Amino acid sequence: MKYIFVFIAFLIVFSGKAQWVSRSGLAQNEPNTPALRTFPCGGTTIYEENFNNLQAGEIPADWQVLDLDTLSPNSNISYLNKGWQRILDFKDSSNIAMASPSWYQSPAASDDWLITKKIRTGNNTCLSWYGYSQDVYYPERYDVLVSTTNTDTASFKANPVLKGVTGEFYSENYRSSSLAAYPNKDVYIAFRQRSYDKFILVLDNVRFAEVETKDLATFSIRTTPYSDTSKNVTVRGSFINLGSDTLKLDSAQLVVHYRVLPGGNIESMSINKRLAIAPNDTLNWTHDSVWRTPNVYGTLQICAWFTGVSGQATNNDSLCIDFGINPTSISGNIAAKDIQVYPNPNEGIFKINISAEITSQDLEMRLIDMYGNTVYQQGNLAIGENELSLSSLAKGMYFIYIQDKNGKTFCTKLVKY
Repeated sequence: MKYIFVFIAFLIVFSGKAQWVSRSGLAQNEPNTPALRTFPCGGTTIYEENFNNLQAGEIPADWQVLDLDTLSPNSNISYLNKGWQRILDFKDSSNIAMASPSWYQSPAASDDWLITKKIRTGNNTCLSWYGYSQDVYYPERYDVLVSTTNTDTASFKANPVLKGVTGEFYSENYRSSSLAAYPNKDVYIAFRQRSYDKFILVLDNVRFAEVETKDLATFSIRTTPYSDTSKNVTVRGSFINLGSDTLKLDSAQLVVHYRVLPGGNIESMSINKRLAIAPNDTLNWTHDSVWRTPNVYGTLQICAWFTGVSGQATNNDSLCIDFGINPTSISGNIAAKDIQVYPNPNEGIFKINISAEITSQDLEMRLIDMYGNTVYQQGNLAIGENELSLSSLAKGMYFIYIQDKNGKTFCTKLVKY
């Protein structure tokens, strides 16, 4: 017999040892969940649903729920309805998610379906979502299925299961699956709850994204603030493979470049070994004592990028961070998600989309060439879409800086070909 208090974890003291019995979400040590990310879902979002705009009793527009088991939840969780439903996230009361109970009035197997709207895939589309079991001792089982015709359950069952989860973890887990086997098709995705006498399954942030096959990104840059401008500086960074294919690079093919702006020289180093970087793998690099910091004090920018990976996406292969030389304060960066520059590279006409999340109205843009010269400057950028023309400038690489009145900065690389 199971002794249960809902939402209260309690101790049963037996023979001097504490034992936990729970159907309420008691945490315990679990595997390293980042390892679950077997197919990274970077790339460009095709469709995303985070459920946060739903009102009580609603599901997303053009989605469907099927309650095929018709079972009623156990009286201890009577606040839940049958099948899939909108809930306040158990782990974050400010968030909305979708949940399906599997603890019924009598032990039985769930058969509840949450089906997305019709989505058009690209050549290399990735599906991702977050999921967790509300009780660590009752891990939920579910399948993720695909249909290319309609939302009949037989249509989903006619195709191989995209992902079968036999026991979801208690901590919120990122999961993903490739849809490359269904290129340029209209698809429906179903999340089928299949647990037997468990507790509650929660899903959130369902996303479809078009992923580049080759997409190495500059992931981080790290250095140490110095109070003495005469000292040599160690620079460290890392790359991450956000593409769907393993990158195989020959010796000396990958070259790291970085510079301090304004005024610093471009420094380069080769990664002199054969590399095989699997999807979502990272590669660290270090370059020591090769340049001296510019003879100024304050907050500078250090930018890093790389060359040598042909045929890959280039919109994230550079990164800039604030760098302090005896700084009194470092203002920080504008989040990359709040400013988008596209298409990049192109022949000279770029769009700059500034999110409404940026409340400052005093945004100034500077464009700097590879020699540290300011070649274009503009103030009072508008929230929304702006246009930047490089038609009068030579082909090559430039850095664009956007700074608000508080000194926060966004920086990325532009390539005109």
